[in-house]
Amino acid sequence: MAKGYPARVEVVEQPQVADVPTSTLGYRVRVGSYRTKVAADATKALLAASGEFGNSVYTGWDGQRAARGPWHVKVVTIDPRTFRGSLGASYGPDLRDRETTSQLSRTAGATVGVNGGFFVLDPASGAPGDPAGVGVFGGKLLSAPTNGRPALILNRDARGTSVGRLSWKGSVVVGGRGVAVAGINRVPGLIRNCGGDLGDSPTALPLHDVACTDDSELVAFTSQFGPTTPSGAGREIVMNSRHVVSSVSVTRGRALAAGSTSLQGIGEAGDALAQVHVGDRLELRSRLVDAAGQTQATAGDTTVVNGGPCWSATGARTSLSSTTAWSTLGTPRSPTAGWSNATREPLPASTPRDEPFWSRSTAAALMTWA
Repeated sequence: MAKGYPARVEVVEQPQVADVPTSTLGYRVRVGSYRTKVAADATKALLAASGEFGNSVYTGWDGQRAARGPWHVKVVTIDPRTFRGSLGASYGPDLRDRETTSQLSRTAGATVGVNGGFFVLDPASGAPGDPAGVGVFGGKLLSAPTNGRPALILNRDARGTSVGRLSWKGSVVVGGRGVAVAGINRVPGLIRNCGGDLGDSPTALPLHDVACTDDSELVAFTSQFGPTTPSGAGREIVMNSRHVVSSVSVTRGRALAAGSTSLQGIGEAGDALAQVHVGDRLELRSRLVDAAGQTQATAGDTTVVNGGPCWSATGARTSLSSTTAWSTLGTPRSPTAGWSNATREPLPASTPRDEPFWSRSTAAALMTWA
């Protein structure tokens, strides 16, 4: 019972996909079953008054085989020959925090906004809201790819849109020696969706919805990450816009001024930063490449949004999980599914049961008309 209402715990199953075996994704706690959203919202209000967080959720969204819809999919078609607006993406005030697609669209004054890209949810996997894969905004690479994963490449004029498999290599010269940089704007040691380098555990291959780890790596940060860089053990150096080192610290966590960058290091890789002193000039070498090994151009009007596993290579459906499908669903009117109040929807197996869990957007593809 939840505040006098009958409650149930439902297992959320992960179907077999390209690189994730069948498993238990997590659990959700639901209260009641209602034929309309209005009725579900009434109970949700009563639960909220008693101190319980909840959402009204249409059970037809669960992706079960018994679900019959109807589903209303809204499609926006752009004709590049006549389009006179601008196409791009937004991550909000900073990369680290989450906003809804509606919030991002309103702030940008967009005519159309679509949820885009995967991102960190669980603090145990990194900074919640941080892109889990490549992110290029206004031509600037702000998040490194999950190497080899598909990514959507957009141009402001809507011409030349493509899907490519991107990878990234970064390095910095310290003490006359090149040192690999493993990532951009993410918590050192945590690689959401994996696909990093050979030092990562359990694999350097992409692994969707899994956080790989690495106890020795360097990660670069820009001021777009958030109010401060991640705090913790290790070293951090801050560089100004001319790549001159302005501060050196034996702990991590600094506020970055606009135009400044920093390098954080943990483990043996972090020890290399002990050779750096204030006044030194360091330059981060960064190269985003396509599947053919050619440099991927990122002009000022380029946006790149990360994608997930490849569902099909032949046109035949392999598997599609409702937890990762992107769609816009209208108001349901099917007798095969109803509305339910979910106080935890869903709850990852690694998350304490008393922690609210919800989904927000880290990036949205936005379109405006001139």
